[in-house]
Amino acid sequence: GAYVSFNEAKKLGVQCLYDLPIGYWRAARRLLEPEMNRWPEWAAALFGSTPLPVVRGDAAGAFETVLDTDLGSFAAIVAARDGRTVYAVSTFSGTSTLWRSEDGGDAWSAVRKSEVPSLGIAAIDPADPLRVLLRERSGGACGSRDVLVESRDGGATGDVVMDSADPIAGALLRPDGTTWVGLAAGGVRAGTGA
Repeated sequence: GAYVSFNEAKKLGVQCLYDLPIGYWRAARRLLEPEMNRWPEWAAALFGSTPLPVVRGDAAGAFETVLDTDLGSFAAIVAARDGRTVYAVSTFSGTSTLWRSEDGGDAWSAVRKSEVPSLGIAAIDPADPLRVLLRERSGGACGSRDVLVESRDGGATGDVVMDSADPIAGALLRPDGTTWVGLAAGGVRAGTGA
């Protein structure tokens, strides 16, 4: 998991960020969303909706908050191989926001808002940190769909390269333009993307 990834990143000189996910947040949000909408000024104080920031640590073990919002917690943090480009996803009340930093986490921009309950960073091109695959998951346990979107501008815009009823388990962008996608029910697909 994170331990192995962080060790490999350190060998490459890539800075690491980690966000501890809370296992019950989805259920808590679903149960509390009517109250959050009814009392928006109290939304951040409700159980399960406490904002969780992105923090950055150094080799000495010192940590600092580098990205925080009033509403929403960060569920995904991914750093590109260049060590400067970092992506984060925050989710609040059914809206996911993709954030990007191009200076190692000092300054952040919200580059994409998605009205899907789950947005994830599936892959970053090792040769071009602005070429990313985003996984958008919509629907519930019955009838959910995963859509894979390829962006060449750091997530601001993108083209659908795959629409699947089978959950997407993982993806890989190769510098030669090939996209590899692993599906939860088994199997791997390869293509040239958009």
